[in-house]
Amino acid sequence: MTWLKLGEEFTVEVGNLDLSDAAFRTHVEGLAFATDRENDGLFAEREIRRFAESPNAGEAAQELVDKGLWQRRADGKLQIIHHMAEQPTADYLRGKRQVEANRQRRHRETKVLEAQGLSGEAIEAVLQERGIPLAATDGKARKPRASGPNTTRDTTRDVTRDTTRDPERNGAELNGAERSSKEALDREALSFASSDVSSPAQSAQDQAWLAGEAVAVGVDPGKCTSPLCGGRVTDYNQGQGIRECLDCLRRGAK
Repeated sequence: MTWLKLGEEFTVEVGNLDLSDAAFRTHVEGLAFATDRENDGLFAEREIRRFAESPNAGEAAQELVDKGLWQRRADGKLQIIHHMAEQPTADYLRGKRQVEANRQRRHRETKVLEAQGLSGEAIEAVLQERGIPLAATDGKARKPRASGPNTTRDTTRDVTRDTTRDPERNGAELNGAERSSKEALDREALSFASSDVSSPAQSAQDQAWLAGEAVAVGVDPGKCTSPLCGGRVTDYNQGQGIRECLDCLRRGAK
């Protein structure tokens, strides 16, 4: 499942344009349709009836074009402009699926080879011969995980489940291990997608994910930078370059 991303500023921006209710609804439905179909917001005008539930969807689409949120191209297709940069591109999503498929295949075949009694070096040689790529995140094979109830993996898992992930959001945020795993997968997917020189330019959101690699090791981008504050910065504000938690921002606005 791919989530549609609507920032806190979305309703303010469309509200300033005095959109009709039908246009507002059709715009959100269009963004959801674009994310589901992975078409980067480009679709034929006849496809509006596939996703738009408003009885005035045709007039709403024209209103969105007139207000500059959508664009009608010379070939007759519609292109969503507003808030598409916040959605992952089709290339990124295809790359992420391919990375995960490679990861799952490597895991399955490693387990089979381990059961046959092969050593780690022999397993890696067989995997390379079969054309199963290494994970692009680290450039080296991962060691087989130990099994049993007292392994480090079990201990780490139990500890992270027993602690609150985010004091402000009470579990809604990823913990450190999960965040690192997701960021690694994102970087690997972007690396896969960007390897195709014929692909269109990555969106601003993709560039933001790539820029995350430049964050210094040991620096938590989600921690509030205000002195003597241990709060957390929301994901959206992090993406906007804001490094203060909501409480500090409210205090500064007073």
